[in-house]
Amino acid sequence: MCVVYDGPAVAALALLLSIANLVVVLALVLWRPRGLPVAWTATGGALLAAALGLVGVEDARALVDRTGNATVALVGLMWLSATLDASGAFRAAAHAIARRSDGSGPRLFFGLGLLTAAATAFIANDGAILVLTPIVIELAQLLALPRAATVAFLFATGFLCDAFSIVLPTANLTNLILVDVTRIDGGLFLARMIPASLAVLAVSLGVLYAQSRGAIPARISVEALGPKPRFPRRSLIITVVAAVVLGAGYLWAARARLPLGAVVLAVAAAIAVAESRAIGGTVPFARTLRGLPFGVVLFANAMFLVVGAVARRAGSLPPSLTPSATVMGLLAVGAAVSLACAVGNNLPMFLMALGLLPAGDGTLALAALVGANIGEKLTPIGSLATLLWLDLLRRHGVSVSWGRYVALAALPTIAATLAALAVLAIF
Repeated sequence: MCVVYDGPAVAALALLLSIANLVVVLALVLWRPRGLPVAWTATGGALLAAALGLVGVEDARALVDRTGNATVALVGLMWLSATLDASGAFRAAAHAIARRSDGSGPRLFFGLGLLTAAATAFIANDGAILVLTPIVIELAQLLALPRAATVAFLFATGFLCDAFSIVLPTANLTNLILVDVTRIDGGLFLARMIPASLAVLAVSLGVLYAQSRGAIPARISVEALGPKPRFPRRSLIITVVAAVVLGAGYLWAARARLPLGAVVLAVAAAIAVAESRAIGGTVPFARTLRGLPFGVVLFANAMFLVVGAVARRAGSLPPSLTPSATVMGLLAVGAAVSLACAVGNNLPMFLMALGLLPAGDGTLALAALVGANIGEKLTPIGSLATLLWLDLLRRHGVSVSWGRYVALAALPTIAATLAALAVLAIF
């Protein structure tokens, strides 16, 4: 049970405590003293909120109701991405793109951008960033790319994993939360967000290339890649079948209004079994499952509780400030959610934003989703995928400072966000 904070002064104190707890958690997540795992930091904040009576059992139950399906889907997508990574599917695809670039640096840049978009649609933003970041680092090392070019390729990969994730209901945890909370029709989601995502992809690639053009070499040595990475034909067949089944499962679940998470988890389990048998145990079923980054799930749910404490005390927007689904309303919602997610992480801030928007207004909810998936890229703390990306870079000896990140992110983030909101306003 939550503590009852009666009276304006005590209620204000509760709000200040909730905000202070959130600020401390975000600061620790960003700076990670002594390499403190972000899941531990967020869990500590959630436990402190519970100890202070800022959240209670009812809040935990509401969290499960709202995010249970998304959590199951997240586990399934991480499992799927880990299996495909172990089988070598995306590594083989990246090397094939590099070879087909005919030694052109710009062609490699755009080719990897399209691969990132496809991976994001297939295994979601978190899975794509976990799988593709090490592959891009490997390619950069093999091709002896200078540091500036390596950062340009890596940043484009990390950016597109989030920005393009508006494409399908399962491409981002925030998308699944939107579907579960608003009960938006799956067909309507696809009809509105596929055109928006294609506009985002085109604008993002254009802006990212324009601002990094000087760093990307005109010519690269394809011969330095060495022999093609091993990727059995049977694994290729399994991957293609999994993609088809997953897509069909999405459509079936969306039309039947069934939990998408169950579909993802079932396909992930099936491809894991098939791969473990197909290639003689080089993708061990049990070891792959044990190696999943379950801390990601813990972090996401703990942050929901930490920010939920703030939302519980802050209340809702006054009716006079409630936006409408006009062009200015879409821009206002997109901008407000972008800034909120950039400073407070998109998962909890987006859930809070959905609670403040008018019920039943799907267009405004989609505008909020644009802010949560794209606008949050303004800062490194805006999304879990970005935190994972930065952690992977550190492990591989690539350093990107806060200032450098913001300088790289500002223009493509603003351009892609405006492009998505413009398409929503037109269609």
